[in-house]
Amino acid sequence: MVQYIGDSAEAEDIVECVDTILSTPYGDMPYMRSMGITSDVLGVNSPESEAEFFNQSVDQVETWEDRANITEIEMESQNELMVPKVVIEDGE
Repeated sequence: MVQYIGDSAEAEDIVECVDTILSTPYGDMPYMRSMGITSDVLGVNSPESEAEFFNQSVDQVETWEDRANITEIEMESQNELMVPKVVIEDGE
């Protein structure tokens, strides 16, 4: 789901953190209730959900993982579900 382009020594941790942020339903993370993606866009196949997933993803990564920036999101169809492929690069 997350592809990293960069040269940080923390690349593996960055990918794991971004993947966790983007796969967590909003409100489900204890002590971090404002982290995650709302369930109404996860796995839904429509242009509106894709746009909303993109917006939420960028906002969430900017908020929770300053070591990464999202550069691209492609939606791939797998068994009638849309699965995002997220490309990130080094952040600040």
